[in-house]
Amino acid sequence: SAGLAVSIAWTFIDRSYWALFAGTLTAAVLPTLCYWANSRWRPSLPRKVNGISELINFGAGITGFNFANFFARNLDNVLIGKYWGEAQLGLYDRA
Repeated sequence: SAGLAVSIAWTFIDRSYWALFAGTLTAAVLPTLCYWANSRWRPSLPRKVNGISELINFGAGITGFNFANFFARNLDNVLIGKYWGEAQLGLYDRA
């Protein structure tokens, strides 16, 4: 694949972990660019669509709930880590 080829070529230039990074990045970006180049869709400015406000309100409510739920479920970990330290947090997390 192209990612492997880039990693090998980069290794001849610089023998470091950046060769692995370059290969991974190439393997992710190259297919995306090829798919986009072969599709007819191109981004444009948003346009007004009837009924879209109800969908946006629904999505905003779901997003707000997910944010609140995430922080509510993780606040105990933050507080234990801050006040009692990482060792106690590790024990709490594994318990």
